[in-house]
Formats: sequence, C-alpha cells, structure tokens
Amino acid sequence: MELGLGLTTIIPPIVYIGGLAILFMTLFYKVEYGLYFLIPILTQQSLLEHLRGYPLGKDFVDLLFLVLIVKWIMTQDKINSKTPHRKSMKALLPMVILWTFVTLWVGAYVLGTGNPVSMSDPRFVHWKNFTMLPILYFIVVNNVKDEKQLKIIFILMTVSMLYMDRSFYNNFAEKDHSSFRNDLRVGSTFAYLGPNELAVFYAQNTIILLIVWLAESQKKLKWLYGITTIFNYYVLMFLYSRGGYIAATGSMIFFGIMKDRRILVLLAIVGIFWQSLLPVSVQQRILMSTSEKKDHSIEARYDMWDQATILIKSSPIFGLGYNITPYVGIKTESKKRNSLHNGYMQLLLEQGAIGILIFLLFFMACFKLGWRLYKNGKNDFMKALGLGFAGCVLAVLAGNIAGSYWFYLNVSGFFWTFLALVVRSLELSDEKDEEVEAADEKKKTVPREFSYA
Repeated sequence: MELGLGLTTIIPPIVYIGGLAILFMTLFYKVEYGLYFLIPILTQQSLLEHLRGYPLGKDFVDLLFLVLIVKWIMTQDKINSKTPHRKSMKALLPMVILWTFVTLWVGAYVLGTGNPVSMSDPRFVHWKNFTMLPILYFIVVNNVKDEKQLKIIFILMTVSMLYMDRSFYNNFAEKDHSSFRNDLRVGSTFAYLGPNELAVFYAQNTIILLIVWLAESQKKLKWLYGITTIFNYYVLMFLYSRGGYIAATGSMIFFGIMKDRRILVLLAIVGIFWQSLLPVSVQQRILMSTSEKKDHSIEARYDMWDQATILIKSSPIFGLGYNITPYVGIKTESKKRNSLHNGYMQLLLEQGAIGILIFLLFFMACFKLGWRLYKNGKNDFMKALGLGFAGCVLAVLAGNIAGSYWFYLNVSGFFWTFLALVVRSLELSDEKDEEVEAADEKKKTVPREFSYA
C-alpha cells in the first residue's frame, strides 16, 4: 500500500482502531456511521489486506456487515419499505440468491464433493461473498433516511475512486509507456484482481460521475466530481482493457443520445482522429484485436469457448453449478483456466438458461429504475443519478462480454450501492410530491392575498 506520504506503516493501525470504534458507534448509536465507513472501503482491498495481522482483521468487512444487519433489524421501522419502487427488487433478489444457492448444490453433485455449505469449500466462500452484494443493497436502501445522507455516500464513493486513481498513478507513472507491453498493465487498490476487472469498475461507475458532474451547480462539488471523472478516464485508458473501452464507449454513446449531443461529437472526433489523439501504447493495444499478428489472449479465449460450449450442451437449462468453471478442466496451452473471459457464457455454463434469464431480468429492472428516476427525480442531482445509473447498467452488460466480473464485491459493490441510492431517491421524490400535493390542497382551503400563475 503505497500512500506516497510516508504514512504507509501508520495508516493500517489507524484504520483498524478507527474501524473498531465505528463498529461500536454503529451498533449503539447511528447506523450511518457504519455505512459511511463500509462503502468507500469496499474498493480499498490493498488497505484491508494490511488489517489481516490484527485480531479479526481478515474478517473485518464481514463483521461490519453483521453489525449493520443487526442495527438495521433494530431500526427497520424507521423507513417505509413498502414503496412500489422496491417491488421488482423484492421479487428478483430472492430469486438471484435462491438460484445461485441451488446451483451451488448442483455443482457439488457434479463434482461429487458432498455438502457444499462449509467455509472450507471455496465455492461456498465465493457464493457467500457474492450474497454480500444484495445484502449491501438491502442495508443501504433501508437505512439511508434523507437526501443529505444520500449525497454524503455519493461524495465518499467519489473520494474513494479518487484515491484509487492516485494509487494507480503511483504504480504507473515511472514506467515507459511509449509502446505497449504487458507489464504496463498495473493495478490499483484491487489486491487480487487485475486490470480488466479494474477497467470495468471504472467504466460502469464513471459514467454516473460524469453525468452528475455536468448537472452539479455547487462549485466545490463540481470540482471534486470533474477532477475525479477526468482522472478515472485517464486510468481507464492506461489499463489497456478492451472490455473496459467497450463498456465506457457504450455508456457514453447512451448518454450522448439521451441527453448531451456534445458527447457524441467528442466520441466522433476521437473515432476519426484516434490515431493522432490517443497515446501510441493505447493504439497498439486496440490494434492487437485486428492485426494480422494475432493476440494470443484472443486465441486462448476462442479455445476456451469451444470447450465450454461442449460442457454447456450437457446441461443447458440448469447449468453445471455455481462457480464450477475452475473445476471442470478447461485448459489452453496446458494452462488451467478459472474464467471463460465471457460473463454470459460463464453464466450459461454454471447456472444454465434459468440463471442467465434471472440475471438479465435483474439488470433490465435496474435500468428501468434508473430511467424512472431520470424522468421523475425531484431535483437535478437525482435526475442525473438516474440517467447515470441507466448508463452504468449498460456498461456492466457490455463489460461482462469480455469477462465475468459481476460476482466480485470490489467490482460490483458500488453498483449495488448506486442501485439502493436510486431506489431511495425515487422514494424521496415521491415524498416531495406528496408534500407539494398536501400544500396545494391547503392553499385551496385558505384565503390567499395573491394568485400564482
């Protein structure tokens, strides 16, 4: 963890002690303290790794989730959870959790490993970590009480991304990037994940930041959002991830068509003059997909997909089991493969047609919620959040064409948080409408000195 401030050895104990204090403050005082601590730290895996040497350090995030759940149960009557905006998630999220659990058992049957519900089973641990994402949604949507808290969380997420940008720059700045080499593909704060996962994270979250930046009127926040947006896209460019490029471009085209034609003009200029505008190393990375000198990674993916197709045909409806890909013997160039580098094919292999249908219905519902907020949000911030989230959904769908990233807490934690913020924004907008209607009714019964147009 390179902080560049001479504080590398000091920060972990400070975070650990502060985190313990947050646990107690959350449990015995206010739930928002836990939210404000948990959400921005989800992307700081390299920092969390430094906590492993402390008591309960390796399970710190799990413990914080547990405390938030307990506090949520203790205070669940404070927020109306019966609004129509939650209906689709109340139907789909139990289906997501249930079907992934069913296919966890399917995989145990296929592999002959017996009862998979054990912390010694890596597939169960993977499933447990994935279920933390919908749990995160439920925690946030049931505990964000007002627009002020909603904006605080958004600002903290922005600052977290800004720190990620700085971490990447520290790893990348001294390298010679005049031409592309694989060793240029450095990471940031995602300790166990590579540049492709990081690029998709940036692509799906920065479109929200971009749109909110353009809509923001408060000067300090506009500077914060603008600087972070620019740095995010800078990092994305030098992650050399073609999947990230596709996801970012798709989301920006959506924004350009739906709201701001200037984005389309900018994309057109880059598309026409990209060989003059983009750094040489980025051009070379893009050209590796189409040049006569074949990219071995692309060849390997075709080989993997051929092998996966045969396996999919053996169980197309139910799949072979949750997170079973690393255990079914898919190899390329004698190298074992843990991922198919295609989220849709991997979903089909592991969870079958039922699983992929559930996930597509979930993302369709997410898009509709974002679009609804864009149309019905009570202010510019909420409208921008809604449109940005709709673009984020498209970026997720595009980014997972080249990989299976939607099950990682680091990559998708912000997505599920934004989903909760969108739903709460819709509810807060409805409350505002009810207040306006009540005020209008009152005006009808009270004599007025002025008439309003």
